[in-house]
Amino acid sequence: MHQRAAGFRALLYRLALPGTWLGRALFVSLALGASLAVVLLAWMADQAAAIFHHMLGWGLWLPVVLMPAGFALCAWITRRWFAGIEGSGIPQTIAQIHLASHGRAGDTLLGARRALGKLFLTPLPLLFGASSGREGPSVFVAAALMQAGRRWRVIRQVATDRQLLIAGGSVGVAAAFNTPLAGIMFAIEELSRRLRFQANSATLSAVVLAGLCSLALMGNYLYFGRSQDSLDVLGSLHVVLLCGLLGGTGGAGFCWLALNWQRVVPRRLRALQRRRPVLFAALCGLLAGLLALFTAGMLVDSGYEEARRAVTGVGTLPWWYVPLKMLATLLSFVAGIPAGIFAPSLSIGAGMSSFAAALLPDTPTGVLALLCMVAYLSALTQAPITAFTIVMEMTGHHGLLIPLMAAAMLGQMSARMLRQPPIYYALAERILRRMRQAEARASTAPGPLRVQEPGSGDSPSTRSGHEASISHDRWLPSPEPVEGVDANTPKAEPLPRPPPTSSTSPSG
Repeated sequence: MHQRAAGFRALLYRLALPGTWLGRALFVSLALGASLAVVLLAWMADQAAAIFHHMLGWGLWLPVVLMPAGFALCAWITRRWFAGIEGSGIPQTIAQIHLASHGRAGDTLLGARRALGKLFLTPLPLLFGASSGREGPSVFVAAALMQAGRRWRVIRQVATDRQLLIAGGSVGVAAAFNTPLAGIMFAIEELSRRLRFQANSATLSAVVLAGLCSLALMGNYLYFGRSQDSLDVLGSLHVVLLCGLLGGTGGAGFCWLALNWQRVVPRRLRALQRRRPVLFAALCGLLAGLLALFTAGMLVDSGYEEARRAVTGVGTLPWWYVPLKMLATLLSFVAGIPAGIFAPSLSIGAGMSSFAAALLPDTPTGVLALLCMVAYLSALTQAPITAFTIVMEMTGHHGLLIPLMAAAMLGQMSARMLRQPPIYYALAERILRRMRQAEARASTAPGPLRVQEPGSGDSPSTRSGHEASISHDRWLPSPEPVEGVDANTPKAEPLPRPPPTSSTSPSG
């Protein structure tokens, strides 16, 4: 009884501290700023895609001219001023959370400068018709802006560096899709990678603020619109099984291509990517433009309209949409430009319903699209709870909850059977591996090793080579116990590593 009273008095003392309230006020301001940045990014990306579709009306030949120039321009600007923002940004965020968990939050992979570059360069590929999305960059921008608050001591009194990053990542998903519950699940399952996790007040309050900001500025909308199709679960188990395995196989296949694309391209192209990256980006843009020309513009931008038509049952996609959309997305991925793969993955998953519809002609196409989309996303990220939660919130179709859960489980099982890792964690491991290699080379030089925040103006910190080494475990587990988690909680079984590649790929 005495211990409870003492603990209660200590809690009241902490709440009465002026710095605590100031820290919470600053935290709220950071969360609102990150939410506004994500909404601004969504608006700019939508406007850029709309401008490209308007220009596409001038002639279907236009992507052949615009895409090579646009890809080269984006790659040149990125390498010249904002190196490190290539790809979607989720792998960089995961790697930064790993660094923060090991007491190295100062060695930032994000930073305010990179956040600004990601914010204003992400719409640029969409302006030229690249098959990319804005959702991964939203996570990067929001996490970077939230992490910027670590410089104030009053902020660190209410949230650790790791909590700031996780809260920012959840804000990015919640505000980008208007899916607050999916934002929380993304923080728990994707950014934390824990079997059990008790979401702290920092993450919850940030997601609530992101939801309110999205509602105020963009309205209460459904990302894909409301789907009215239904499915008799007990009488349609074969439908769930087929869509789950089909989508899971497709997601695992794209994961292998994204991680091992160097194995399927000629050696000269690999050398061109290393020595002349801007020219290599222009070549990727030329191939993407030819794909857009031959498909009458169906493969440009994120594929939102194609996925929406499939989900709502308005129309079906041709059988060739899936392989060609995969190729177009892969070209944007390897070009070294700021381009996400999350939204194109939703479109590819919805397109796989065309194969299922050929075998199940009596099943509504909207249901097939949702099941294949969830299975594909679950196989790609191996975050099944996030996959079915985000798709359910995008369509408001709570009647398909059980089939969506089963499809997500089957998608993850398919990826594991095919020995594919979670794509974002595999890319984050490559980022940390490059950092370890660079620090190992620098540690051989005499004298202390100076590690400076890349892309920021902060003063460097001096560390020895031993202190600067990055401790690394499979799937980047955090060494510190998470609030509300028993220290004896068993860790998730690691997945087998993919075959080693000859060179590293850009983070996507």
